[in-house]
Amino acid sequence: MSKRLKFTTIILLTVLLVSGIASASVDHSQFIKGPFTDGPSVTAVCITCHEQEAKDVRDSVHFMWKGPSPDIVGYEDRTDLGKIMNFNNFCTSLPGNQTFCAGCHAGYGWESDYDFTDREYDFNELTNVDCLICHATEGDYKKRPPQRAGNVGQGVDLLIAAQSVSKPTRENCGKCHFYAGGGDGVKQGDLDSTLINPTRDHDVHMGGADMACIDCHETDSHKISGGSVHVIPTEGRVSCTNCHGSTPHPETASILNNHADSIACETCHIPTFSKGMPTKMRWEWSEAGKDVDYPTDKYGKVVYEKHKGWYVWEQNVTPQYDWYNGTTYRYIPGNPVVLDGVNVIAKPAGSISDPNAKIYPFKVHTGTQAADAEYKYLLYAQLYDETGTKGFWNKFDWDEALRDGAEASGQPFSGNYTFVETAMYIGINHEVVPKEYALECNDCHSENGRIDFVALGYAGDPMQTGGRVLSTSTESSKTKSMILIVILSLAVAGVSLAIKRKIDASKTK
Repeated sequence: MSKRLKFTTIILLTVLLVSGIASASVDHSQFIKGPFTDGPSVTAVCITCHEQEAKDVRDSVHFMWKGPSPDIVGYEDRTDLGKIMNFNNFCTSLPGNQTFCAGCHAGYGWESDYDFTDREYDFNELTNVDCLICHATEGDYKKRPPQRAGNVGQGVDLLIAAQSVSKPTRENCGKCHFYAGGGDGVKQGDLDSTLINPTRDHDVHMGGADMACIDCHETDSHKISGGSVHVIPTEGRVSCTNCHGSTPHPETASILNNHADSIACETCHIPTFSKGMPTKMRWEWSEAGKDVDYPTDKYGKVVYEKHKGWYVWEQNVTPQYDWYNGTTYRYIPGNPVVLDGVNVIAKPAGSISDPNAKIYPFKVHTGTQAADAEYKYLLYAQLYDETGTKGFWNKFDWDEALRDGAEASGQPFSGNYTFVETAMYIGINHEVVPKEYALECNDCHSENGRIDFVALGYAGDPMQTGGRVLSTSTESSKTKSMILIVILSLAVAGVSLAIKRKIDASKTK
């Protein structure tokens, strides 16, 4: 380290110690001079003061793309599960596609020839950590096309970006989370670029109180709390009750506090999702590769692309409601699928008899994706390749794309493939409306109420037939088992019927 750099480091550390505030709030422009040739050269300067922070990021889910899965039923003790190998029903999977997906990775240098079976990417190299993706507020920092492999995009002024570092803003988080699944608002349902500058009516927290994501998603050693049904690893959970408590309503509205025993806050306070722009509700990969033209839909959205297939978009969507106890049934690579039926690859766990479960709102995204017709599990497909020599987006050959995906992932492929129906639940937690727009009694407790109480295990509208009665310790195990069987049968029937109705409705559009 040069004398000049050592002197600069000492000055910076002194400023931080004297000020007593977080380093991300300090004006770094007087300490960072550049020039910089690439992202790792910026990180090399960052770690002269923030080596421990870089190590913390290196060990985090955001960098490793995997981590502890205490909320995944049957896989509670695993630490190797996550985006790095798992499936969804949007862009389907990472192996073979890492140079494209790395546009939203908090790291640099995901080259196309990295072998997932040998884990060739160097997760230990601190200069691979991307500090700017979360902390740069100027310089038009981006990692998306035309630059790939998680490296900095063209046209970025790295010096300005590095000098602008601050606490993460909504726009910082949104660069990845608003565009998850391949575009603005595509995946989450309650996250899109509208939230960069929302109105109070759109989101009472971000629009009314100008809250940043990190106000709720608190961090500890760069481990960011948060999670959802479709996300496997977690580093802590976020709940409305963290701020509002378990009885948030005044005593004069005690009946609402009683509801909180069985109804999640989000159920009443997020009546619809995707209010600012449409979200993708169905994606059929089985239709990709065809030379056909479809007109745009009523929202002006493209509904067919040759390299991706056919879509259904919806806006101001009424959620689907289900019991959720904070744990998830999740498809894990190699798990069996049914070739004729709906494979729910992410579903909330819980039931009417579960004292830890409440009724939550969800987006349910359906679609078709490739599966092995003989081995009967989901298949990895290589979609993208920057050289243009392989990948479905270049050659429109599913057999070749699946063979390349098998090679990249190490998963055997029989050579025979088909497309299966999948569904994935995604939690709805954002776009909370002001209290005056929350659901009222008749929205649920009426002939055409939005909640199907029978599908949730009730005898009917609990306002008419009575609320749930949880099992007591004096009940016999036989009685408990019979109750559980009935409830699970109702729940499964309700889920399958609801998903089938949505799929049928999508196909008629």
